[in-house]
Amino acid sequence: MALGKLRALRLVADLPGAMVVPLPAIARYAVDAPTIRSGKAR
Repeated sequence: MALGKLRALRLVADLPGAMVVPLPAIARYAVDAPTIRSGKAR
């Protein structure tokens, strides 16, 4: 999960256009990623 966060931060830093993407979407991805790995769907 840490790698995913760093990756997202790098994308935002590298692509100014990424700033348009709402932060909640990134936060939701960070929360859903572990859930998907566990094989459980909310």
